Amino acid sequence: MFGVLFLAQTRPVFDPAEIAAQKVLDPIGGSLEWVAPDARESKDEWVLCLDVENKARSFDVSLVKPLKRLYALRVLGGRVLEKSLKTLAELPRLGLLVITGEGVSDKGLQIIAQCQGISKLDVAGQKISASGLLKVSKMTSLRRVFFYNTRLTDADLEPLKTMTFLDQLVVPETVSQGALQRLAKSLPHTQIERM
Repeated sequence: MFGVLFLAQTRPVFDPAEIAAQKVLDPIGGSLEWVAPDARESKDEWVLCLDVENKARSFDVSLVKPLKRLYALRVLGGRVLEKSLKTLAELPRLGLLVITGEGVSDKGLQIIAQCQGISKLDVAGQKISASGLLKVSKMTSLRRVFFYNTRLTDADLEPLKTMTFLDQLVVPETVSQGALQRLAKSLPHTQIERM
């Protein structure tokens, strides 16, 4: 009888570009690490994640440009420099994007929509409307979308009705219960919540 040898895969090591980026990101609240993802999210054993505790600062997304293996970017709080979002298109493995602070408008959503590999998008912004949602609605790779701290109205939701590929959608409390019910009829397989 032969035994089976199981080898636990070790975390990947940071490459020189990632080490250099970490030195720049550390002082501004950036934490770069390899994590084991949920098997439903990625087939990879390990994915590279960056959390930025942005607080009251403006975060320049171009700082992550050297991180070609980056899977998850979470910018928590503060403001994002919207023009710098164009850097996201240069991150071929980006699958999760969270921006909970300010700085994302319809123009920013248009830039984000060019990242067709994103499956989870959590975004906040007081200047998001149907125009931006129309761009996001074409991101067929999306499975989960959360809109935080936005002023979306019932009328803004129209573009979302085509997103039948979503598993989960969270909209702000500025959306009425009636609009939520109408959206649920268009997306019968999507878990929809107000937050």
